[in-house]
Amino acid sequence: MAGLPPVGGPRGAGGGTGLSVPRAPASAAGVAPSAAAMPSPAASATVQPQPQPQSQPQPQPQMQTQAAPVPPPAVPPAAETAPPPVAAFDYPSIEAMDPSLVDGLQMFYEREAPFEIRSGTDVASPTEVGALEAVRVKILVKADGGALTRVRVELSSESNLFFHYAHDMDADKFKAMQQSQKLMVNFPDYPTVLLRMVNNCIREPHINLAVLVMQHTGEARLDFIQNMEYKFVELLSCSYFASPEDVVRQQVSYRYNLVKARLVLMQARLADVNSLLKVKSPGLMLQLQRTPPRVPGAGPQPAGAPNAGAGGRPPRG
Repeated sequence: MAGLPPVGGPRGAGGGTGLSVPRAPASAAGVAPSAAAMPSPAASATVQPQPQPQSQPQPQPQMQTQAAPVPPPAVPPAAETAPPPVAAFDYPSIEAMDPSLVDGLQMFYEREAPFEIRSGTDVASPTEVGALEAVRVKILVKADGGALTRVRVELSSESNLFFHYAHDMDADKFKAMQQSQKLMVNFPDYPTVLLRMVNNCIREPHINLAVLVMQHTGEARLDFIQNMEYKFVELLSCSYFASPEDVVRQQVSYRYNLVKARLVLMQARLADVNSLLKVKSPGLMLQLQRTPPRVPGAGPQPAGAPNAGAGGRPPRG
């Protein structure tokens, strides 16, 4: 049995027994683990990595602001009852009772203007001496189907409640006046011409004059005169008549009620302002109460001047 190798013969190069054990190829046995771990270019070109799904952000729960109603801001009691300033100084219902707005007449213009008032036995020959007074001018118009049919002008004065003169004009009367005075305007432009005349007397009283000549019979004439520095030029002349007694009584009653209603509204508004100042600014309210009232028409009281006592006399030291 000499041909058989001994059991415990010499080991092979791998340090094992004499039995030959098959070895794996170098590429699969892991001789170079770093090279085996890296993918080959062919494998990377054919096999694409699967994209990982991105996590969507979870929506944050929103707070419901309408769940609890917001309480309204606290308002002082005085401000709750105070009327708005526009409504407090609006007099449409009072002015609608004007007795001048009858027979379809509508207000076209109303303003105070300086008039020179003269009197005489005849309109054609007035006295040279005249008094300058503030006269309220009312221009009323009436239209039928968009065409002007009537123009009425009323003159009144605050210094004399019984002073009331009226001027009525229609298309036929205006045609006669246009021919006599050689006017270059038509009847539809007549209210605008009167408006411009009165406004010129207000803006330039030394250049444009309004002279009213009255008679004892109730007739009057209003002349619009322009001062040309070397001559007085008469621009327009209108005839007026004193209003009847019943019309004057209606006008006086209306003006009295209008002033009385305005006074009541102003007093109510003043009470609302006082109650509001007591809540918002008590110090300012106390200062206003200590300040003496100013006489209408007088200038502001100088600083350091003694307050007037009873009878308008300063108190004694």
